[in-house]
Amino acid sequence: MFLVINSGSSSIKFKLFEEKNLKKVLSWIVEKIWSKDSFLDWEFKDIQWETKDNFYDYKTALEEILETIKSCGIKLNEIKAVWHRVVHWWEKFQDSIIINDKVIKAIKDCEELAPIHNKINLECILICKNLLPETKQIAVFDTAFSQTMEEENYIYAIPYKYYKKYKIRKYGFHGISHEFVYNKLIQNTEFKMQKKKDLKVITCHVGNGASISAIKNGKVIQNSMWMTPLEWLIMWTRSGDIDPAIIPFLMKKEKMSAEQVENILNKESGLKWLREKSSDLRDIIVAYKKWDKKASMIIKMYVNRIIKYIWAYTALLWWLDVIVMTAWVLERSDLIRKLVCEKLDWLGIKLDNKKNIEGWKEGEISSKDSKVKVRVIPTNEELMIAKEVKKIIWN
Repeated sequence: MFLVINSGSSSIKFKLFEEKNLKKVLSWIVEKIWSKDSFLDWEFKDIQWETKDNFYDYKTALEEILETIKSCGIKLNEIKAVWHRVVHWWEKFQDSIIINDKVIKAIKDCEELAPIHNKINLECILICKNLLPETKQIAVFDTAFSQTMEEENYIYAIPYKYYKKYKIRKYGFHGISHEFVYNKLIQNTEFKMQKKKDLKVITCHVGNGASISAIKNGKVIQNSMWMTPLEWLIMWTRSGDIDPAIIPFLMKKEKMSAEQVENILNKESGLKWLREKSSDLRDIIVAYKKWDKKASMIIKMYVNRIIKYIWAYTALLWWLDVIVMTAWVLERSDLIRKLVCEKLDWLGIKLDNKKNIEGWKEGEISSKDSKVKVRVIPTNEELMIAKEVKKIIWN
């Protein structure tokens, strides 16, 4: 069996897969780690449970997960490998890799580029190595899918010596999710045939974190998260695009260090700052539907940023065949999907309102006469990860 761990800033997703057919055996999500409201949702044989507990750290959560596995009659020595999603790799690794001391050092070296993610990714790796010392630990890197970008699309317009010295460049993130939904798209007969004719796709992964990828004939030509997972779209606690001159301005005016400003941009900005009460988009949508003026302004900002980059990537692709919507927000919020599609009517996009509000299962939400197809495809990063692990172990 394979255990897949997808650790985030306050949550961990787990899935246990059978080795040969990658059938899901168990799945869990631990949410609100560090909070008194933390809980574990898990599913075994289509039966769901919820366990409320004080998961004040990742070690406690991981120990609870292993106890849950044993309570289901599964022996820990049946787990052949543990896969870990790791956000940043710099230019050190392009493919999935078995974790050793060299890989651990490389992940640690990248902490300053993905401060919210890599530290937690590494912490979970080290905890698992201790709890499951005989089990292979494997890293799959979130930037790998975007490494088909051409140099003119990943180099910044700053002195080239800084790229040579520090590898300051655009990397692209959420690659596991973008790759999964793209592969799912082209399994559809209509798009599988068109793939040979330069299929032009924009995949939109919009959840707590958010990124957009422009994909032409299966290759990423641009991704909206660049050197770090902070850039471009407005996120729940991250600012997205700002004028870079704001950083030294704040440092001078507020007597802040670089680390303090970085913390503000990563953890105190985005929807969290705009709303103040909550960074959870669900709460903002509730307020928006009650005609709350500030919530309305926030939703407009949020949608406009998404639209801005869909427009930009359409130009980069020299037209567009399909928009794929995925991750928590675009899978579940018919309101955000509707607002995005309405502002793309100049592309000939026409939304089927009935399909849009029916639910968040996979399917096309554009009308039959829409010039650009719009599809919702729920992401499954854990399954994509399991496929990568299978390739490593069996090759």
